[in-house]
Amino acid sequence: MENNIEHWGLSLNILSEEKLTYEVLDLSSAIEKLFDYPKDVIILRIDNLLLRLPLSYCFSDLLDDFINIISDVSEADTGFGIYGFSQNEEFDADWKLDWKDDLLRIKFIWRISKFDKLELPNEIIISKETFLNSWYNVFSEIFKLINKECLIDKTEYELLESLIRNNGTQFAQE
Repeated sequence: MENNIEHWGLSLNILSEEKLTYEVLDLSSAIEKLFDYPKDVIILRIDNLLLRLPLSYCFSDLLDDFINIISDVSEADTGFGIYGFSQNEEFDADWKLDWKDDLLRIKFIWRISKFDKLELPNEIIISKETFLNSWYNVFSEIFKLINKECLIDKTEYELLESLIRNNGTQFAQE
């Protein structure tokens, strides 16, 4: 497997300056309530494809899928998994991941995409560390706006918080 960092990227575009100060059920609910639709987005770059996932409604609906991927890839040196994403406003796809040591292969099976006229990427091979660090950095930024004590169910938050800390990424809630 050949590793190419140019195939993958994650970034946040958050215009909201509000912080979560009231009680909500869980991390997904916090993201849905806190961020403005459709202005606040996470931008996922796969090859030449840019997916702009609004944090509210789109990303919050896919959160469990992304947490499963992050958790599985970070906890095992070698592994394989198939992760299905339900249809949302950007795409409907399955991701087949396999990884060994620091190489991660992601194969995409696209069912529906608003990018039907584009050539959608079938596969990328990237550094597992690059993939995970991009997610840890995104969640570290999101966590700065969410008061953990406002979550009734802290399970998802604490799992990601643990993964971020175990990775050595700086995590500090402001």
